[in-house]
Amino acid sequence: MRDLVTEVLSAVRTEVPDATVAVVGAYDTRLADLADHDGVELAGAVADLTPWYAGADVVVVPLREGAGSRIKVLEAFAHRRPVVATTAAVAGLEVVDGRSVHLGTTAAELAAHTVRLLASPDDARRTIDEAEAVLSAHYLLDVVVPRARRLLLGRPLEDT
Repeated sequence: MRDLVTEVLSAVRTEVPDATVAVVGAYDTRLADLADHDGVELAGAVADLTPWYAGADVVVVPLREGAGSRIKVLEAFAHRRPVVATTAAVAGLEVVDGRSVHLGTTAAELAAHTVRLLASPDDARRTIDEAEAVLSAHYLLDVVVPRARRLLLGRPLEDT
C-alpha cells in the first residue's frame, strides 16, 4: 500500500492531477500515516464493497508477494472494473496481460497502465469485457462447482 500511495499515485497524478486512491479493507495500523497524503482515503473494513467498486475507475492491485486466492482481482472483474496489477496479484488466474488485465512490475508501469485506462474509456471497456469473459469461463459457480464435483469423484476434468 505504501508503494501504491507514494509511488504509483504520485506518478498517476502527474498526468491525472485529481486521481485518488481508496484503501478499502482492514489494514495494518502502521499504514495510518498514508491518510496524510493528498488524494488518499483509508476506508478500513467496510460491510459492503459494492459502492467502493462503483466509485472506482480502475482497480490497482500492487501485491508483491503472497499466496492463496486472488479474490480482489476476481471481485473487480465481477464489479466490471478494469484491473492493473502485478504478476503476483494474478498468479494462478487465467488472465492475459493487455487484454483481461494490465500487468506491471514497477510503480512506473502500474501508473502508466492506470493513466492509459483513465484516459481511454474504450480501452477500459475492452479490458472489462475481456475480464468478464474470463470470469464467466473459469470462476463462476456454474463452472467451478461441476469441476470441483468431478475432482472429488476422481473423474478427469477434460470431460467437462
